[in-house]
Amino acid sequence: MLLSVEDILAQASFHHYCLGGPAADVAHWQQWLAQHPEQEPVFRQAEQLFWRLHAQPRVDETAELAQFKQLFTQRFPAPAPVRLRPRWGRWAASLWLALVAGGVWWWWQNQFMVYQTAYGETRQIWLPDSSRATLNGHSRLRLRASWASGQPREVYLEEGEAFFAVRHQPQHQKFTVMTSAGFQVEVLGTEFEVANRPHKAQVVLQSGQVRVQFADPARPAVVLAPNQMLKLDQAQSVVRPQPVKAEQHTAWTDRRLVLDRTPLAEVAQTLRDTYGLEVEIADDSIGRRTITGEVPLANLELLLQALETSFDLKVTRQGNRLRLENQP
Repeated sequence: MLLSVEDILAQASFHHYCLGGPAADVAHWQQWLAQHPEQEPVFRQAEQLFWRLHAQPRVDETAELAQFKQLFTQRFPAPAPVRLRPRWGRWAASLWLALVAGGVWWWWQNQFMVYQTAYGETRQIWLPDSSRATLNGHSRLRLRASWASGQPREVYLEEGEAFFAVRHQPQHQKFTVMTSAGFQVEVLGTEFEVANRPHKAQVVLQSGQVRVQFADPARPAVVLAPNQMLKLDQAQSVVRPQPVKAEQHTAWTDRRLVLDRTPLAEVAQTLRDTYGLEVEIADDSIGRRTITGEVPLANLELLLQALETSFDLKVTRQGNRLRLENQP
């Protein structure tokens, strides 16, 4: 039986799928999609509608609209209640309605929506052009509520990490990811990850091609090829593109942490970023140990058990504090 958008939205398991868990609901809808590929457009429409309904505005839109109405009436006061000929009265009323409609359209076009995640949460968002963004834990993305046809597409990664799957548009409009880390990423259609954290600012390209531009006009733009990464250090000096395994940096979108001779100190930083934990490493030599393999991100307890076994460590957790030390 074919499902409508309303049918899909009415199911709690679909809401769980969009929010990333429980795993059984995610698996259910993934299997349903595989069995009904003809319904993917309807499914994606329901998914996009779900996230639009769950978007968190950055401002109080009710107060914002009230402020706009006040400003509008100051600039365009309502005509005094004078007696007019019928034809002139209809013309004045039409003009007034056109001005109001135009003002409301201007207000709506200039509103921003903010999507954000808590620690330990990932979230998939369908953008106005049907491109897709996936946010890692403790991340925030801002964009206009509506994108005008034919105009450049812009999003603002205010903090955290996001993976973008950008759809190419018939009019070749640019898609730009703005950051506060001194760079922006321009694409037409591709898949890539952007990180904007206090200790990590980088771009990893999975497919397609991107151009990284910098706030400093003296720095030339850098073009990345698939499986390349560009990092900026804390001094904002640019490092040359380096080859990487893109999957290792984007596996978090599937709730996995892929490690390739990764130092434990780097894993500890991932725990801080993703879960908001205060991680203490008892000895510097522990932080230099490396690990290769894959551990789950969806379940923090399983992740800690995997680290304990892989590194032969004693992991002690008290509330939000985590201590890593050698086994006695």
